[in-house]
Amino acid sequence: PVALCEGLWSHSYKVSNYSRGSGRCIQMWFDSAQGNPNEEVARFYAAVMHVNAGEMLHGIGGLLLSLALMLQFWLLG
Repeated sequence: PVALCEGLWSHSYKVSNYSRGSGRCIQMWFDSAQGNPNEEVARFYAAVMHVNAGEMLHGIGGLLLSLALMLQFWLLG
């Protein structure tokens, strides 16, 4: 199962320790009459990616401001 899961779609997926129905791992087989559990998984990881992107941009903003100030002092100094 690990090779199947991780080998699909250019190694885009990894086997996890989360259980079926946890909302954290994709389920290949499910009863569509009960809804698609993968929608919850997609929403969870989209939210995680959004938060991580925001943190990264916040960190880069501080770095760019510091570099701009250093450049200004260097040019005027």
